[in-house]
Amino acid sequence: MNKDNGLKPSDRDVLRLHIHGSDADGVLRMIQAAIADKLGLKVRTVSGAITRLRTAELLIKAESHGRVVYYSVTPHLASRLGGRGQREAVKGVRYPVLPGMKGEAADDERKSA
Repeated sequence: MNKDNGLKPSDRDVLRLHIHGSDADGVLRMIQAAIADKLGLKVRTVSGAITRLRTAELLIKAESHGRVVYYSVTPHLASRLGGRGQREAVKGVRYPVLPGMKGEAADDERKSA
């Protein structure tokens, strides 16, 4: 992650935790304060990282309980499912959109705009 894609090193850390620290169903059930504590960041930094990762569609809302929202990583980026299961999981989920992104996902986004 670098300045070209609009994401920061803290975004990478938060995304990595969502990939490797999530439950078997792919959802990271940690509140932002717990994420901040685990990563040694401020809650405000974690909140900003989640906002940027959601905007880039790298994180998607998985579930919510009152005001607490839990996220999972887009199945385009990470999935614990096998081939057929992963193909089913990505149906209806948009490709991540990053500034300066090139390739198939970017082409699809331009067509739908």
